[in-house]
Amino acid sequence: MATGLVDGVHGLAELYYAKFGFLMGVTRILGSFLSVGAVYLLLRLAWALADRLGGWLAAAALAFAWLDIVCCHYPTADVPSAFMLLASVVWAWRLYEHPAGRR
Repeated sequence: MATGLVDGVHGLAELYYAKFGFLMGVTRILGSFLSVGAVYLLLRLAWALADRLGGWLAAAALAFAWLDIVCCHYPTADVPSAFMLLASVVWAWRLYEHPAGRR
C-alpha cells in the first residue's frame, strides 16, 4: 500500500514537472539566489558581531545555511551537501577566529 502511494506521488510529481518544468527551474534558481542572499546577510552579521555570542550564532547559521541550498534545491545530493557542510563549518570557524573580525 505504502509503496503504491509513494509511486503514485512520484508519478504525479513527474507529470507536474513535465508540464511546469521551466517554472520549477526558474523557482529553483530564484530560491538558490535567495538562499545565497541569506548566507551573505549572515556573513555580514557574523563579521559585525565577531567578538560576541551573536557573531558565533551567525557563523554557525552560516555554516548550516549551505545545507538548504544543496539539499533542497538539488535533491539526492548527499555527498555534495556533506562536503559543503564540512567546508562551510571550516569557513565559518576561520571567519569567526580571523583577527580582522575582532575589535
